Amino acid sequence: MGSTFLKRHKSELSHRFCSNIKRVRAAVNEEAIKNYFNHLKMEIENIPPHLIYNYDETNLVDDPGKKKVLTKRGTKYPEAIKNSTKAAFSLMMCGNAAGQLLPPYVNYKAEHLWDTWTEGGPSNTRYNRSKSGWFDANSFEDWFFTTVIPALRREEGKKVIIGDNLSSHLSYKVVKACEDHNIAFVALPPNSTHLTQPLDVAYFRPLKVHWRKILDEWKSTREGQVLPTIPKQTFPSLLNQLWEKIAPKTEDNLKAGFLKTGIFPTNEQPVLERLPTFKHPEPTLDPEAVGESFIQFLENKRQAVVCQGKGGRKRKLNVDPGKSVSSEELKRVLSEPSTSTRNKNGRKKKNRRRKQIRKLKQIQKKTRQRKLLTIQIPMAR
Repeated sequence: MGSTFLKRHKSELSHRFCSNIKRVRAAVNEEAIKNYFNHLKMEIENIPPHLIYNYDETNLVDDPGKKKVLTKRGTKYPEAIKNSTKAAFSLMMCGNAAGQLLPPYVNYKAEHLWDTWTEGGPSNTRYNRSKSGWFDANSFEDWFFTTVIPALRREEGKKVIIGDNLSSHLSYKVVKACEDHNIAFVALPPNSTHLTQPLDVAYFRPLKVHWRKILDEWKSTREGQVLPTIPKQTFPSLLNQLWEKIAPKTEDNLKAGFLKTGIFPTNEQPVLERLPTFKHPEPTLDPEAVGESFIQFLENKRQAVVCQGKGGRKRKLNVDPGKSVSSEELKRVLSEPSTSTRNKNGRKKKNRRRKQIRKLKQIQKKTRQRKLLTIQIPMAR
């Protein structure tokens, strides 16, 4: 963009770094957000902040990332000798609108769990493992019954827990336990966690900034220089360091997350204003600064990308965002076959039919060959 144009409109335009988001996230619109808040307002009305919880799964990677170094002028490719891999440790986090955080829950990628992998971590941390390293239905249920229920069952009145609607994060046992303990299980709008998830919006970023610093320090130790990745028996002590670093700002970050996502106090405006398609009632931009045709060009270009075909295997449950889920509703939703399942069954039928046709053709071919052989062999006199 021309420098003179920017100088001319420096009060309205500026250069900023942009964040990359997936196409499905860009498709979240104003109607979906308003519908979510209409349900949410009814669910959390008159509920105090210490009884409104948000949970989310995240990971701590084994790569400290790039950092600036002091080097000789003219050096084009400065490099640091430091081991890094794509390995990661999965964590389940949960906190409330009053700024209180529940103990973390670690899920290792392993077949078995060893005692040395659970020593030296933050107080009351729980540890588990799964084949993929991510949370599946079993590990999520274990986290819910060992961490969430003990914290909420002592509280009187209605409680709310808010999270995504992945099928691995919802089960009949979990929803039934919520009903028994007067807990409303509320789902966020699909693909909107960058806008509506308090932990995602205000807590995980500073957490991972501190983690990269701790990881970088460990990579500089003798152990970190020799080993290609973090041993599981070392991870709890590093997690404990992280917990101590983030503790002074935990309350402020959690409160900021609930405020910015409009959950507490309940207000849809902060979320709507972060939508690219949102029209502010009092625009600060001079209409003459950017032509209507240019704005329309940008909107059309964005819409073309957002509306491209999309696919995926992970199934999300068809529940109303912002509305609590009952065990009976969950039974009905889980009993309905997903679109991917129906497509898969259709493909199986087509493949079975093709095999039958192929086999029939082979039989017909062999029959013709036998007839030809019978005709060609002369009869003995």
